[in-house]
Amino acid sequence: MTTMFDEYIRTYKHFSSIYGPKTAIFYQVGKFFEFYDVLDPITCEGQTTARKVIDFLGIKLLFKKANGPPHARDGLWSGIPVQSLHTFSLRLTRENWTCVVVEEEKDAKSKITRHMTRILSPGTHTEGADTESLYLMSIYFTESVWPSPAPPSFAATAIDLTTGQTLSYENTASGKRESWTTDDLLHFCQVHPPKECIVYWKGDAVSIPSEQVLRQRTGLHTALLHVRQAIDTPLQNPVVREDLLRRMFKPKSLLPIADSLFLRGKPLTEMSLVYLLRFIEDHLPSMTDRLNQHTLWVPDRSVFLGNNVLNQVNLLMSRPEESVLGLFLGTQTAMGRRAMRERLLYPITDVAELRHRLEQIKEMGALETTQLYAHMKNIHDLPRIHRKIQTYTISADDILLLEITYKKILLCNSVFADEGTLKMDPSLLTTFTAYIAEFHSYFDIEKAEKANDNLYFLRADKAPLTAKKEEELAALEGEIVKVLDTVCKWAGLPADALSTESTPTQYAIAGTKTIMKVIEKKLAGPGPYPGMSLTKKKSSTTLEFPHLDGLYTAILRKRDELRATFQKELAPLCETVSDNSREIWDAAETWISRIDVVLTLERVSRKHGFCAPVYEDAGAGSSVEVTGLRHPLIEMQSTRSEYVKHDVSLLPGKSGWLVYGMNASGKSSLMKALGISVLLAQCGTYVPATTFRLRPYNSIFTRILNQDNLWAGLSSFTVEMTELREILSRADNRSLVLGDELCSGTESVSATSLVAAGLDWLEGKGSSYIFATHLHGLLSIQQLPGLQIWHLRVRYDPATDKLIYDRTLHRGAGSSLYGLEVARALSLPFGFLEKAQQFRHQLIGDATEETAKASQYNPNLLRKSCEICASAIVSGLEVHHIRPQKDASATGHFSDGSHKNSLRNLIVVCQVCHDKHHNEEIEIGSVKDTSEGPEREVKVVGGIKRKVAKFSEEQMAQIMETLRSKPNGTAEYIRHSLSEAGIQITDAMVRKLRRG
Repeated sequence: MTTMFDEYIRTYKHFSSIYGPKTAIFYQVGKFFEFYDVLDPITCEGQTTARKVIDFLGIKLLFKKANGPPHARDGLWSGIPVQSLHTFSLRLTRENWTCVVVEEEKDAKSKITRHMTRILSPGTHTEGADTESLYLMSIYFTESVWPSPAPPSFAATAIDLTTGQTLSYENTASGKRESWTTDDLLHFCQVHPPKECIVYWKGDAVSIPSEQVLRQRTGLHTALLHVRQAIDTPLQNPVVREDLLRRMFKPKSLLPIADSLFLRGKPLTEMSLVYLLRFIEDHLPSMTDRLNQHTLWVPDRSVFLGNNVLNQVNLLMSRPEESVLGLFLGTQTAMGRRAMRERLLYPITDVAELRHRLEQIKEMGALETTQLYAHMKNIHDLPRIHRKIQTYTISADDILLLEITYKKILLCNSVFADEGTLKMDPSLLTTFTAYIAEFHSYFDIEKAEKANDNLYFLRADKAPLTAKKEEELAALEGEIVKVLDTVCKWAGLPADALSTESTPTQYAIAGTKTIMKVIEKKLAGPGPYPGMSLTKKKSSTTLEFPHLDGLYTAILRKRDELRATFQKELAPLCETVSDNSREIWDAAETWISRIDVVLTLERVSRKHGFCAPVYEDAGAGSSVEVTGLRHPLIEMQSTRSEYVKHDVSLLPGKSGWLVYGMNASGKSSLMKALGISVLLAQCGTYVPATTFRLRPYNSIFTRILNQDNLWAGLSSFTVEMTELREILSRADNRSLVLGDELCSGTESVSATSLVAAGLDWLEGKGSSYIFATHLHGLLSIQQLPGLQIWHLRVRYDPATDKLIYDRTLHRGAGSSLYGLEVARALSLPFGFLEKAQQFRHQLIGDATEETAKASQYNPNLLRKSCEICASAIVSGLEVHHIRPQKDASATGHFSDGSHKNSLRNLIVVCQVCHDKHHNEEIEIGSVKDTSEGPEREVKVVGGIKRKVAKFSEEQMAQIMETLRSKPNGTAEYIRHSLSEAGIQITDAMVRKLRRG
């Protein structure tokens, strides 16, 4: 005999072979979903994940000794109530588990059978959707035919099941068969980040990339990833694919399905789409009906972002609060939050559109936005509610939310001036207003406010059968009221003394203890209905009798009939509304999302002191010129240290920078700050700077994070060269390249040669670029005409043994020796530092009195050490004339007769001290006799809280009347209704007053 344990284990083994070890089976038994397992008598290991699931969910685990399948094995089990399915399964799917729901069904003879009804996974668990998009993605790779060296081609499709939005992208990877990159696919995944992704590989099984490789190349580090080989299935048949696509999208067009869904000439896109649709059909069959129009993602309209630019400059991070994007996610609506993500992760090049976006932000900044914020807070997630109309799952609460949202959209539009750029287009306003009227012709708002099991929300003229059933139920409810009146009169009680209570099986009449004692006494005599009796419980007493039970049975039967009739009439009505309104929905959603985005951009820019960029047509090439450049995340850190701003200019003819500086001097932060500002400017928003002038770039490349791809079987240097190849092949005069410590994975001679060749290549292409480096050998190579040399100053004070991080930009390469100074400031062991100093002197050369070279100006002056800081690095020492040589005569004498090359006028200094003197940071004087011997004179140059008034008697009366007239309205809806009457009240107060 097959036991429940056997059935459970068999079900688990089947689905875990498909979805992997993180598979949980929710097995319905009566009113519970249960988990089962049996333990091996030797290892005590189970055969399913039941134990892991039970421990993770924190529910009670029960052991059944020798109560498993035959052979007396120990079993374990646990369970959760049926109504708590999503409460518990959501905790699992958020941790990338797949939950298989097996529900039971009874036939007419009460025989129970069980079937898999749904599979809950991170990308299909729509009940757990938050304000972010819930994307599910498939990527279809096809390998080139051997021995072709070409990289694979691919297509990616993303579907948001909560809105029905469907997008695809198709292209070929860059590189070679063995080493390839997919920057555009990475960008697609960043703009449309999936919770779950299925990767299909059409090619040899041995060449399927590992999961780690795929995660790195797609940026999907946290999503649930399924990697499968694309084998021959019926989906290879074009007729099967067409049938699937027509069934899922139901296009209202005479066009061939390939043209209707933009699949003509996109074979990989079609395969990616149909594979994803089959996955959805297996997981969530109810969501495969009437998907939105399939569209193609066209990155040609945007900036090409190479080598994971968005992550490398911190615009996008796995934790939004740590990213620049996170600064802008405080929108008022869920729609706006999603639109903000798409705006800021999708930079464009169209100067006219960029100026238009900027003009909207300026216009918003000139408005008084208090009322606009108040209206926006009451706008709900339209795409997701409209999706419920498409899938025939709309509820009364959803109808009320739509009613509120439509009203608030019209109020938002009334805030803007007619001549401005923010106002809704007049034609859209006309069609949207007409749509609202049509919406009211199908859905009854008054009925929705009172909706319950006996009353729905469809207009009687649109759903006559439903209206008839509602009338019949109202008549039965009227009979219940008559019964209550009869009992009250018989017992001599007030008309409102009794009420009805219902259980799943019967109605009963209830009242207070005193009232029920009166009825108990009256039952000593004849009653108005036969079989009247009292049922006493610990906390209450109820009156029951057959006539009341009969009415309740009739009500339950009518409710079932009403529910079925409602669903039957709802579907065609929803289909009609959806077919007539899709374009209006999209336009209205786009408009209000844009208003939310502009409102948030203006607020954030004003709060952080951002400036408006000035756009110029790129013409012969792109460029950027910025003053007061800041990194917004670093600037906002809570610190008292001065934040150093920078001026950067990459103009035609002077479009390259080489930046030197010791570690922690700010080289990477400088490049990230520039990258952030350019990206924000090309999204059409303000930037963290004082002034910003831009000729937009077509492509941006970065090499800031030195991420070793050892998991791919490649050395870090090989990976770096692969990425450099991509940069060099794509860069032109409309490109910006930001590189940090290039070629750090190889020895210095090759590194210097490669970086120099890279600079020369980009110079020849007319690209804008900033490279940060420690390779001072580059300075010995012939100077490029468009290259500027800078360094970020960090000073070492030997007197106090401190590093002073000025982080200011100065021309030139600065000191080439600073590593030991950093190590000394970080208090590394003294003996270790001394040995390092000796080795450095061996490498760069120092001198004793015997080996020190004499100055060419005076043979008595030895170049041994700096007289100011005592630096003994000979290669960095120079001889300085205290009184300038230009003041001497042709014979070399000054006006007082002293010679310019006398010992009194010469001083040996290091390059750093020499620069300080010329920068007027120090003054070098003469040598004076002191009690401790001769010494050189060196001088260093210098919210009120408001009390909420109590409600007046008139206001309180209106509040209570609203609560009585709308007993089933949500607290939010009641608050909205009262606000229109000028009464401001919180949801919490509504709930408190409702409870009494």
